Amino acid sequence: MLGADVGGTTIRMAIATPHGRVVELRRMTGANPYAVGARTALDRLAEALRSLVQDIDPASIDLGVVAIAGWDPRDAILARGLSRAWRAAGLACPCLVVSDLEVAFASVSPTGHGVVLVAGTGAAAARIQDWRTVQVADGCGWLVGDEGSGFWLGQQAVRQVLASLDGRGPRTSLVDGVTRSLGLAPDASGGPAGTAREDIIRAVDGHISGWDWETINASRSLHEFFKRLMQNANDINTIFVVGPSGRDGNTSLVFPLAPTNMTDR
Repeated sequence: MLGADVGGTTIRMAIATPHGRVVELRRMTGANPYAVGARTALDRLAEALRSLVQDIDPASIDLGVVAIAGWDPRDAILARGLSRAWRAAGLACPCLVVSDLEVAFASVSPTGHGVVLVAGTGAAAARIQDWRTVQVADGCGWLVGDEGSGFWLGQQAVRQVLASLDGRGPRTSLVDGVTRSLGLAPDASGGPAGTAREDIIRAVDGHISGWDWETINASRSLHEFFKRLMQNANDINTIFVVGPSGRDGNTSLVFPLAPTNMTDR
């Protein structure tokens, strides 16, 4: 069986036996069509599929499941493009395209009923019934939603830095972190070289989904996000934060904390 999780930042693909033994695994640049555009997404998917099956007989794969955030089965262009990429990799088995919310839920839940919250490049929550999504909150995309997502956190950091530089907001320690993440060297006075605002605005395009978690963790907006979360959900007693720490991409954090303690973090 072939499984693929197509995110805005990363594609994760694997081939596994019916007993769950992984025989091939690939991690490549993100290909969510709503984050990078349909053409780029399909090109990256095709490349990832070819790489995944290069040492495997494609005929030995009986089923493929591809999870794409925001997938709309009515999008004929994407459906045809995925079908072409599938065939080009030599795959003849059926391909089931599903929501990433359903796959995330199925990967951890022993039952087919519950609630899932996904916060990656984008963010959404869903209520699942019989393994299928029956209600969704947010997941509206970076332009009008996805609050609490990686993109949103990076966007809040940049907004605070720009407000600090042009006098709309207080001075923030995020200035150095954001400018360095964008490849802009600070000058002797502690600010970025050149015309700071303009440099940041030009550099941020194409970079905002790649912030270090060290930078994000320094953001006051993250602290406020957790405060609002705990103040409005008193029945939460454990928070799992699964995501990249720095650049190693392997760290998971677990917070079995009471709400009052969580707000202190």
